Amino acid sequence: VRLTAVLSLFALSLAGQNITATISGVVKDGTGASIPSATIRATNTGTTASFQTTSSTDGEYVLRTLPVGVYTIRVESPG
Repeated sequence: VRLTAVLSLFALSLAGQNITATISGVVKDGTGASIPSATIRATNTGTTASFQTTSSTDGEYVLRTLPVGVYTIRVESPG
């Protein structure tokens, strides 16, 4: 199954708070159909810290409060 993830990365800053990022998107197959229950893993390329979530029934996912950095995204779904 070929998967496409649409990503957005936002850095948020509040006075006196840590700077964090959010990665969100929708997992779809080659035909444009949403993929539910896909595993999304974001790995920080500088620290190798890894964060994981699962897509919703609509294929949507969000990873919040990530340390700001460069990430590689891996999406896996059975089938």
